[in-house]
Amino acid sequence: MGYVEQIQTLIMDAVADDYEDLEMILYEVGKWCAEDGLHTPDLPGILVGLTALIDNGLVRAYNLSPKKPSEELELPRHDGIVVLP
Repeated sequence: MGYVEQIQTLIMDAVADDYEDLEMILYEVGKWCAEDGLHTPDLPGILVGLTALIDNGLVRAYNLSPKKPSEELELPRHDGIVVLP
């Protein structure tokens, strides 16, 4: 498995059992990369990984609110990569 696939797997692990915000995904992936001796991706690297996982239907993005039901988001993109709203 190559580096990109390893990072995508770590991203999927980070979101596997709960809704996670981007800050928590960055923290978890960074922690696991350090434990495994991998280069820790920066925010753009995480966004590239998330974009690929979303495009392949492996993860989804949601807007969570205590006042209304959660809704799936269509995230804005620049050059095909998800950007922060």
